[in-house]
Amino acid sequence: EHVKIPSEKRRKEAIRNAGFNTFLLYSDDVFIDLLTDSGTTAMSDNQWAGMMLGDEAYAGSKSFYNFEKAIQDVLGYKYVVPTHQGRGAEHLMYGHLTNPGQIVPESVNKSINTSSE
Repeated sequence: EHVKIPSEKRRKEAIRNAGFNTFLLYSDDVFIDLLTDSGTTAMSDNQWAGMMLGDEAYAGSKSFYNFEKAIQDVLGYKYVVPTHQGRGAEHLMYGHLTNPGQIVPESVNKSINTSSE
């Protein structure tokens, strides 16, 4: 499927029509879905091809090094720990980098998840 980028005008119109409720947006009006980490939007033909052609080696795969470099280039992080989903990342962070009773403030949409799960 070809994934198109809706114009800024269309995106603003769509979010207004949805009453600023991201759960009421049509997927065609969303280019990058940051609402969840569940991958609910369409994948492009290039993304599907990448999955079929990916290096699935258990360790040392080219796909990991490509991913790592992209994260480093875009976000500037030196270290990258890929996780299967946000909950897995939260488990690593909250379970190993904090102490019991410690509060970790976040600025994210948590409509279906809590860090205590």
